[in-house]
Amino acid sequence: QTVRARKQLTVLSAPPLLVLQLKRFSFGGPRNKVTRPVSFEASLNLRPFLWRHSAGEADAGKPLMYELRAVVVHLDKAGFSHFGHYVAFVKRKAPEGAPGGPSRWYLLDDSQVFEVPEAEVLKQQAYLLLYA
Repeated sequence: QTVRARKQLTVLSAPPLLVLQLKRFSFGGPRNKVTRPVSFEASLNLRPFLWRHSAGEADAGKPLMYELRAVVVHLDKAGFSHFGHYVAFVKRKAPEGAPGGPSRWYLLDDSQVFEVPEAEVLKQQAYLLLYA
């Protein structure tokens, strides 16, 4: 018999750094990497995911915004999860008053660093998302 179910996650209190691990690996078979697209945004309002007890607080109706600071990606060939390579996309905020805009994204790949557009970061098959 099939039963409709719903799974929900709530957070007791907002941490200063939020790390979300996306399940990209499954068990069984030689190719066990989950490659299904998962969309994520450059900003995240954590308020809807806070435990309902927090709703009684004075600022309960205000958004609790986080900014995406880093994305970790597992690169592989042909969907194999037991080998491959990890790279990180990190956001560097420029000091106030510095020329060149407020922030830039970089791809860190071993000893190489490349500047990349935010649009490229948001298209990745993320393994870890770091929000602050």
